[in-house]
Amino acid sequence: MKYPYNIETGEIVWGEGKPYFTCPIKGGVPDGHAQDEEGFFWVALFGTGKVVRVNLEGEIVAEVECPTRCVTCPGFCGTELFITSAEEMDPDNNAWSTKHQGGLFKIDVGVRGAPLHRFKMSAKA
Repeated sequence: MKYPYNIETGEIVWGEGKPYFTCPIKGGVPDGHAQDEEGFFWVALFGTGKVVRVNLEGEIVAEVECPTRCVTCPGFCGTELFITSAEEMDPDNNAWSTKHQGGLFKIDVGVRGAPLHRFKMSAKA
């Protein structure tokens, strides 16, 4: 979902949310994500083996395919995107597969990750 917010206060306008992105691949579920310096999101689609780059309108504009179905979370280091994976159920024999379970994949996507923001809790009086 995406929500409008007040840029001055950061207050979210809760009643006006709209869907941002829905996985278009049957059986796929959006899992972890990372944002790049251009504001696009890289979303792991668990169950599909794909990480997709999603523009600000929620459209897929690029795709990375991994050798496992259960991709879980992308993260940036420079222009390289690192992608983790989880244990998966093999649909052919209905048994758990350890193929690339806990794997870490790397690809240079040519764009850097967005700067990370540090969280600091404010003290209340």
